Amino acid sequence: MSEDSEFLEKVEMKFDVVYFDTSHDYETCSRQLRQVRRVCKDDAIICGDDYSDDSNMDGGNWGVKKAVSEAF
Repeated sequence: MSEDSEFLEKVEMKFDVVYFDTSHDYETCSRQLRQVRRVCKDDAIICGDDYSDDSNMDGGNWGVKKAVSEAF
C-alpha cells in the first residue's frame, strides 16, 4: 500500500506514535487526522512537520495548522 489513505483505511495494527510528513494542503491533512484515530492506541502521539498555513512557504497553499486546530 503506497497511498496513506489506503494504508490508514486497511491497516489492522494500533500504533503508539504516528508521524505525518506528506501533503501540506488542508484537505489532505484534515482527512489524515480523521483517519488516523482508528489506528492509534488510546494514548498515542500524533506528530507531523511544517505546522503552518503560510501560503508563501514552498510556493504552496498550506493548511496544516488549520487542520490540526480543527481536529484537536
